[in-house]
Amino acid sequence: MTAGTTYFDLGRFRATAPIPSPFPHLVMENFLRPEHQAAIDRDFPAIRRGGSYDLSTLAPGPAMIAAIEELRGEAMTTAVAEKFGVDLHGRPTTVTLRGRCRARDGRIHADSRDKLVTLLIYLNPGWSERTGGGCLRMLRSASDIDDHETEVPARMGTLVAFPCLPNAWHGHRPFEGRRRSIQLNWVTDTAAAERSRSRHRWSALWKKLNPLTSGGPFRRVRPTASTLGGGKAGGTPALPGRVRPTASSIGGEGDFGPGIVPSTFQPAEVESSPDR
Repeated sequence: MTAGTTYFDLGRFRATAPIPSPFPHLVMENFLRPEHQAAIDRDFPAIRRGGSYDLSTLAPGPAMIAAIEELRGEAMTTAVAEKFGVDLHGRPTTVTLRGRCRARDGRIHADSRDKLVTLLIYLNPGWSERTGGGCLRMLRSASDIDDHETEVPARMGTLVAFPCLPNAWHGHRPFEGRRRSIQLNWVTDTAAAERSRSRHRWSALWKKLNPLTSGGPFRRVRPTASTLGGGKAGGTPALPGRVRPTASSIGGEGDFGPGIVPSTFQPAEVESSPDR
């Protein structure tokens, strides 16, 4: 990239008003400038499995590295802080990447409490779906994936940004296949940033050492009948082959940490081997 050029259209970002309901969020196509999209597509690291990966566990090319540094820079931080009225001065950031989506990803959640603002950029050339599977929905409630204000196709260069409020529920209908994104989060403090990085690093190592499973070492599970031996007194305990996902195991846009999940939301049971 030559001096004076940028990967992202920050001027148009500043000029775009957030959508106020059901929580403030901003959607912008071609936030990643069209003239840089081919380079970013080329330099996106190979990710062959589902889940979020901390940037430190991947090998992006030079254009990706430069673009991420721009996202983490002072100009972007100031613009996001002013847009949402959140004090981000001196706040650390985390960056995670996704390469593929699994059918169980995208369940309704709000991002974890130690995140202040989430910024997503989708990187999928040729994405054709305007609605439905894989399109992020900004939801009015924690219980209905179809009760949405905004639906965002995961097209190349599209940005979604929002402050991480308790009612910032989002998710998407099931989709399987390539669905690439950068997720940048401003977080509360360095301890929160390091917790996030540690979780993702250990998860990446777990997946590398266990190629036949997609589970990670940090999945928290809630006891169910199948893990407590069923309903018969004195019965033989069942093998823990099926567990109910908890906040840390429910998918979404890269939130590998303890997200916020409503107590009334009861997702279907999933096999114990997958991530989230």
